[in-house]
Amino acid sequence: MVQPSINNRHYTANQSNIIHLMVQQPTVLFGYWEVSKRLKSLIERHYRSSWHELRRVARLYQYSYSEPDTSPLTYYDTEVGNSESWYFRHVAPRHRYALDYGFINHNHQFVSLLRSTQVGTPRNDPDWIVEVRHESATIHGCSQSDSQHQQYGQSNYSPFQQFSTYTLYSDN
Repeated sequence: MVQPSINNRHYTANQSNIIHLMVQQPTVLFGYWEVSKRLKSLIERHYRSSWHELRRVARLYQYSYSEPDTSPLTYYDTEVGNSESWYFRHVAPRHRYALDYGFINHNHQFVSLLRSTQVGTPRNDPDWIVEVRHESATIHGCSQSDSQHQQYGQSNYSPFQQFSTYTLYSDN
């Protein structure tokens, strides 16, 4: 069996359905998705419509931060057209979110094709970050500057559990 390469867009476009939701800032989320040609073909045959004629929608679900396993508090629909990614601005800090990608069928119902995992936005309070640094300095028994060096230079400490600085770029 041939293993797909991360740079092999042909394999991904034909075989995989992908959706990811990431935290950019306490009030901004970024989502991207990719629907395989096979799934697009199945949808076209079932609904007897061209993929490009369907109203494609990204549905963002908002959950309570303290009780993520409950039903969503609300959701927001955004028509995304041919886009394969979207920035969701003005989301609420200290909440959890999940993203569905799908389309609106002929009966005006949302049909979900892909669902992301939940991510949590951090608090939007600069004093909180200073407070975390101060508590860390007290716990380690070192000065503020030593604590910052340990946090950002040598350890994997981050007050944001869902934050990542990694970005993948294609060779194209």
